[in-house]
Amino acid sequence: MKIEVAENLIYSYLKHIEGCRVVQTNWKSSSRWDISDADKALAKELFNKINTNEQFKEIFGTSSFEQLIKQAEIDVLGINLAESEVIGIDIAFHENGLNYPGGVDENINRVLKKILRTVLVMQCYFREVDKFKSIFLTPKVSSNTEEQLSNKLKELKDIINDETITVEFISNQQFFEKYVNPIKSVINFDSDTSELFVRSLKLLSLDKNNQTNNNNPVNAPIDRSQINGEDAPIAGLIGIGQLAQRIMSKLSIENRLTIEQITNLQDGNYCSNSLGVNFPILRNTTNGIFDERRYRRYYARDVYFNEFYLTSQWYERHRGNLKEWLRTTNLLQYFKDYFPE
Repeated sequence: MKIEVAENLIYSYLKHIEGCRVVQTNWKSSSRWDISDADKALAKELFNKINTNEQFKEIFGTSSFEQLIKQAEIDVLGINLAESEVIGIDIAFHENGLNYPGGVDENINRVLKKILRTVLVMQCYFREVDKFKSIFLTPKVSSNTEEQLSNKLKELKDIINDETITVEFISNQQFFEKYVNPIKSVINFDSDTSELFVRSLKLLSLDKNNQTNNNNPVNAPIDRSQINGEDAPIAGLIGIGQLAQRIMSKLSIENRLTIEQITNLQDGNYCSNSLGVNFPILRNTTNGIFDERRYRRYYARDVYFNEFYLTSQWYERHRGNLKEWLRTTNLLQYFKDYFPE
């Protein structure tokens, strides 16, 4: 069986850095899985939006929606239960750089097609989660292709116009900074022999020449607080959704919010102005977890203050807003370790 070291790197990244409890390489759907029209509705809506746009209508070519879904394969797929998010990553590792036949335009169209197809597939088969993230990675690409792809992706994000969907293209030095370097910080804490990329780093760490090099990140002293997870001592290093759940759980258990504060968190305008979140933070359980378009907007597994769901629509930009809200409500003192200076 062919072993893809780049896919194995991403497997370890999703497991240890993103905190995905379930990770699979070469993910494919089964013909035995039944998905209803309701399951496909959001994905079909996005497909039609892209397919009828003048700038992007060529991306899918002559493929129908059904063909795209059936043919899809995702290099690495991870499910982050704490964030209620599914992450699909496709990676192209070519030593001479990303270079599909057909030149720059073909490179751009292929990458965009993979990114979009991954989103559509995840929307169909993982309707139970709240957020979908599709990423295309490559360690080497020409500056021209990188620039054009980045510009196209910005236009695509404007067309998608949906906070529940994240689409990214990451390449060159950013690839190493975001995906390779974080894995170097966890190799001394995990010993799963199936993680070949991590095992390779451990092998290199045995090289005495490398061990004498203080600048070698593989052998650098490792701070456990830099690793995401339940036992990370500083909760500010975990995902923003998980952080919001921990904070609200503590406030609920210790009954630290006033009736006025609980009322404010049910008001959409207040939440938008005070925390930058476009939905009421708290919602009575009788109203359910979906909005009028059948998007999941609230975590369903926990109830806060005996009768409210917590919104799942947390994004990294909200971290500072959440800290400021705690400060203005005189609650930050209970969460000092959650927000390192």
